[in-house]
Amino acid sequence: HFLRKIEFVDYGLCFEKLPRKKEKILQEDFIDSYLRLVSIKERKILERQFEVLVHLSCSDKKMMSRSEFVWTQQQLKYVTDKVGTMTNEVLMTCSFRVLDSNYTASIDKTDLAKFLKVSGMESKKSVVLKYIEELDENGDGVLQLDEILSILKIFVKNRVYDTDKYIQNLNAKTRSDLVDCKNVEKVKIPSKNVQIGKTRNSVLRVEKDITYDNYINTLKTMFLDKFSGIESVSKFLFYVGDVNQKGVITKERYALIVSFFKDNNCVVPTSHALYKVSFQLVALHNPQGIDVKELMKLCSKLEVPFSSEEEALNRLVEYDANRNGLVELDEFILMMFEDDEPKLDDSEEVRHDKEIRKYVKSFRKSDMDRDGHIDEPSVLDMFFKKWGTMSVNNQNGIHIAFLLYGKTGLIDENGFVQLLKTINRCTTLRTNQIDMNKLVLEVFTVFDANQSGIDMMSFFEFLKKFNVNLTEVETRKVFKEYSVNEVLTAESFANAFNKVVVV
Repeated sequence: HFLRKIEFVDYGLCFEKLPRKKEKILQEDFIDSYLRLVSIKERKILERQFEVLVHLSCSDKKMMSRSEFVWTQQQLKYVTDKVGTMTNEVLMTCSFRVLDSNYTASIDKTDLAKFLKVSGMESKKSVVLKYIEELDENGDGVLQLDEILSILKIFVKNRVYDTDKYIQNLNAKTRSDLVDCKNVEKVKIPSKNVQIGKTRNSVLRVEKDITYDNYINTLKTMFLDKFSGIESVSKFLFYVGDVNQKGVITKERYALIVSFFKDNNCVVPTSHALYKVSFQLVALHNPQGIDVKELMKLCSKLEVPFSSEEEALNRLVEYDANRNGLVELDEFILMMFEDDEPKLDDSEEVRHDKEIRKYVKSFRKSDMDRDGHIDEPSVLDMFFKKWGTMSVNNQNGIHIAFLLYGKTGLIDENGFVQLLKTINRCTTLRTNQIDMNKLVLEVFTVFDANQSGIDMMSFFEFLKKFNVNLTEVETRKVFKEYSVNEVLTAESFANAFNKVVVV
């Protein structure tokens, strides 16, 4: 059924509704019109792969013809109907069909190179051959659909769909043949290091604490036949809750474990849930969080140990948002599951967010005295590590952004994030150079609060912020020289900026 041609459906009306230029539409208009039908959350996930499909489907880099529009709509409808919902796998399947112009159900190294290039990845021959070698399961030198979908295994950490079931859905003849092809997360229960301590005086402690044998027997009685499904988890949670390794847990921790099993109907829904209850067991009597030693013990039990206390302390600093020296629950979950590596289907916004997260961690590590501020040389050093060099232009640009969002030679974390977003918006990706005109426009936007131009008072604030030492007479003279109808426009502000700001 993958090779089957699709009957023509008239999409001309949809095409006519979009703005046209010389009987062609902008690719971005098509993408926007299609993804407008999905939720914002799903759009962020699908947008990048959708762009790949559209670029592959069109002969022009920016425009889309009527025939290309119709063909792409047909592909999307056919594959989406087969699978039941729009996913990245659907978009990759459509991209595969574009490349497989001869309907051989496979693509060669040339087609793969094209796919990787449009996706923004490597397209060098050696890299392409390496991908084929890694993904070509049957060794025929070309990639089938199920093999090309395996690219998601490389670029997407948590894949949404099971490939085999997905292919089965593509071959479905009727709606009743469709199966749920979502991947069910397999929760890994740490067990290698689980050792239950032995209590020396369980008789004396039984009223205050609960021994392992009493704990297990109570759970067996409480959950009956369901206990067999939670036995290994029960043992592990007792191991975590036994914080002093004495073979007992407190009644409060016991109650927390029982509540966890009841709330989840004796099923561990996700690894997140297991890590969450593990943290709660350790931090039960300290709602502010756990310190570095407790963090090391917990991570060791979860089989994700730190190599040293220094490594653990660095990680704690990266995620300790309120700088109290403790890790809270949300910070711990983020520490364990955050994935800030770029993925194939990341939108531009997601990629920027991941980059900002990396910088925030660097900010916290650079904040040696833990007062929530760093100086300009520390910021420059971060960008130098990112770019590998620092041109005079970029140094000046970062200095301007630092003055804009910093205060008295320092910048806090929120100001630092704003600085990063501004630099990202103003940097040309191809050259890694800051566009100073864009940067000055960003400065203008900050001081143009009412979006009606910068008045005299706002101009005074700007000069103070940028440490420009002009007398009141000199300031009024500059303002009068460049203002239009008693305000500075974006263009006139740029001229005034270049005159008074020395970087």
